[in-house]
Amino acid sequence: MDPILSYIGYYGPYILFLLSLLFVFPQKILFLYTILGFIANQSINSTFKHVFKQERPSNTFVHFTPSGHIVNIPVNKMSDIDKYGMPSGHSQTVWFLTTFLYLALKTTWITLLFASIACITSIQRVVYKNHTFTQVFVGACFGIIFAYFYYHLFRKFT
Repeated sequence: MDPILSYIGYYGPYILFLLSLLFVFPQKILFLYTILGFIANQSINSTFKHVFKQERPSNTFVHFTPSGHIVNIPVNKMSDIDKYGMPSGHSQTVWFLTTFLYLALKTTWITLLFASIACITSIQRVVYKNHTFTQVFVGACFGIIFAYFYYHLFRKFT
């Protein structure tokens, strides 16, 4: 996989979170709900990982350093939550943010940008064997479903 795309994929959740905050900043309530949704999504992912306890497809985890270097971390050296792969937190987060921002802003170019980064992230997770296709797919489904319900909860209270 191209190094730039790999880097975008690895940092996809953080890129989309920062872009989300930038795009919703003028709408203070939406800004707050985006932050709370991001945190809730992370918590849900951690809970699911503890419930499923499904191992990652490889015994090493590919990590990208901020300087752009690739480091292989043995899974048995990772924290309890990080050693599990089901569902993919990267996939769940990027698809949560893509869906939530689509529903909240209904802006085509933002949706296309976010969906592109979400696809790159999902592919990167499988190519580097940090997750199986199923783990990435389930993460995406959980992210989309949670975004849908979270958005409608947001609309109910605003």
